[in-house]
Amino acid sequence: MIVPLSSSCSSCKSYLFNYEMQNRLYEWYHKKSSAMKSFKISTLGVWTTSCLITLITRICGIVEVIFTEDSVRHKIIHTLKNILRSLYTIPLFINGAFWSIYHPKFFILLQVEYSRVNLKYARYGNIGTDEQQKELELAQKKANEKLLEYCEIE
Repeated sequence: MIVPLSSSCSSCKSYLFNYEMQNRLYEWYHKKSSAMKSFKISTLGVWTTSCLITLITRICGIVEVIFTEDSVRHKIIHTLKNILRSLYTIPLFINGAFWSIYHPKFFILLQVEYSRVNLKYARYGNIGTDEQQKELELAQKKANEKLLEYCEIE
């Protein structure tokens, strides 16, 4: 599974907004889906919504950098990074679409855990650090454990 690409433009408000929206979306859907028996299509819909939020906030990040950065060099660097991250959304979407259909319960558990970690680091303004990467790895293990608990209940 492709791990979400971290961003180094951690001071951008659009990144924080992106992670806040994703966290709310996944937390809400996780609560709703726990009562569902079959939810592959709705999980794909939530994933699609999440990717659209990411794409829109990446575009907002480009605009944000243009109007807030004083240095032309920083504007160019951050704009190019945001464009590359926007392009990365395409393979990320395809990979996530596969996993959301193949194993929707694990996919949602994983996205809930990832969104919690990403939101935490976005709030502190240190996205893309080694500590965040380590926590994302732990989040995947936590999602695996929750899936095992879920399977035992059924």
